[in-house]
Amino acid sequence: MMIDFIDRKNELAHLKELKPLTPSPFIVIVGRRRVGKTRLVREFISGIENSAYFFVEEKRPHILLNDFSRIVGKGIIFKDWEGYVRYALSNYDVVVIDEFQNFNRVDTSFFSTLQRILDEEAHRAMLIVVGSYVGMMRRIFEDKRSPLFGRATEIWTLPPLPMKEILPAIKGSRDNRISVYSMFGGYPKYHVILRQYKTFELENILSELIIRKYAPLSMEPYNILLLEFGGEYRTYFSLLEAIARGKSSYVDIANYTGISTTTLARYLGDLLAFSVIEKRFPVTEGPRSKKSRYFICDQFIRFWYRYIFSNIDLVESERYSELLDIIKEDFPVFVSWEFEQIVRHTLGDHFSRLGPWWNRRGDEIDVVAIDDENKKVLFGEVKWSRRKTGWDVVMELIEKSGLVTGFKGYERSFLVVSKSGFSSHCKKRMEQEGIFHWDLSDLDDIISDRKKIELGF
Repeated sequence: MMIDFIDRKNELAHLKELKPLTPSPFIVIVGRRRVGKTRLVREFISGIENSAYFFVEEKRPHILLNDFSRIVGKGIIFKDWEGYVRYALSNYDVVVIDEFQNFNRVDTSFFSTLQRILDEEAHRAMLIVVGSYVGMMRRIFEDKRSPLFGRATEIWTLPPLPMKEILPAIKGSRDNRISVYSMFGGYPKYHVILRQYKTFELENILSELIIRKYAPLSMEPYNILLLEFGGEYRTYFSLLEAIARGKSSYVDIANYTGISTTTLARYLGDLLAFSVIEKRFPVTEGPRSKKSRYFICDQFIRFWYRYIFSNIDLVESERYSELLDIIKEDFPVFVSWEFEQIVRHTLGDHFSRLGPWWNRRGDEIDVVAIDDENKKVLFGEVKWSRRKTGWDVVMELIEKSGLVTGFKGYERSFLVVSKSGFSSHCKKRMEQEGIFHWDLSDLDDIISDRKKIELGF
């Protein structure tokens, strides 16, 4: 299994379906850096002989036109954008323009030129444009005042790779794989870097690739977000630090950052639009719930703001051992949140509704999985701890499940997932009472499709 290109079968297949359309399609692919956009389009055009790939660097227009001329060859020299666009769309079957949003800094007249040519004549080429800065790309294609508004055939937001595809490809023990996935999630480029540096164990990854000044990933989230949010980046960075440190409610975020509740909504809205955070609510309630919470959904950004941004003085003073100790002490708490996510993703295809549950009093249940059609509900507890899980955890889960209302007539069952397994007494009681239970071995087998989920559903 190649870690640098896995699972994009659906996207590749859809691009192949779109290619023969008449008139030729115009596809926009958006996604944050490291998600694999360029790798996807390169894989697509690798099987198309008459294709061209252009990368938009932030250069003066005439220099970039010279670069494009060299790519085309044949002695052709482009003097202006119109000549370039007309030639590319008339002489290739597929044209890819990568980092398309950089035309905002090179020459915004390019957008009007492209719009005019797309509007006035049919063209031969399937045009694919790719962009890393989500907000900027959305303004280019979704703002009604933009020349390219409404011109795209399809606009994609490329998500990270699915957990079930990338988790089994990570090297090391089950414990290490989940820890590494908790840091990097489904962003393939990070996993390519691990292989490039032959660094797979958690402590080595932290020491060699992240916490040291000038390490390859030391300022990665900073660089990703700085250009996205411009002059107000400090405000957004403060918000991300607050959420990374567990301030998840609207009021808690406002109190931590000092941002007034009247202006906070705009900043959170921008972060939601960028898909770096998500707004959640108890699984039994709808989007209008007043119990909603905010979470960072990008694993490495969450890691960086929790540990690096908030301890940047240790990085600057090269006190790496102190920073490593801070991370190692707190890291099980960090991983436990992602471990819950992994379990929820594993169960996701089997239920009509699934997610965490909480109330205002502070009671929480990691997993509530609902099968409305068959009137069944599963309550789950997920433990990332060095200690074996005891029967007291099961009893507490059963007790908390009684707080969740709205399931009269539903058959109830229970699942406990434990990193370190279960005490012999607990395991015996669970087997006697029909409580489902997984350790890391069970979870690994299920994710890798070596074992089917058996929950009586």
